[in-house]
Amino acid sequence: MTPVSREPPLFRARGGESFPDGLHYKVFRLPDVSLITVQGEIDLANAHVFGSALSQLSSRGLPVLVDLTKIQYIDSTGIHALLRAHEQCRTNGVPFAVATNRLVQRICAAVSLDHKFRIFANIPLARGHFAARRRPRDAEVS
Repeated sequence: MTPVSREPPLFRARGGESFPDGLHYKVFRLPDVSLITVQGEIDLANAHVFGSALSQLSSRGLPVLVDLTKIQYIDSTGIHALLRAHEQCRTNGVPFAVATNRLVQRICAAVSLDHKFRIFANIPLARGHFAARRRPRDAEVS
């Protein structure tokens, strides 16, 4: 996978190696957003690792973008990790969004996550949403 930034990841799962149970992620702190890209499967065996990574991101103060476009499977424990991260971001006043593939998008819609937080078809759309949210506030400060 080609990194979306030339900046080094903040941290990686086990040095960037894939977990034996199918989860691989990288975290990037971009100028406008904290991005976690996830590949493989999120399930009972690894959702706690995924949730921990999301928790660390929400405390950084930047909008959090979760890239699930390369996920092949997510179960209820992965969905729960997303919900916890969204709630933590909301508590901290940090915007939260998810970019998904069609499989994850259907699952999120089936459990009404699309009513909890923004879900986008790709990363550029999600980053554009965050940029649009910042513009009015930036204009008031200037």
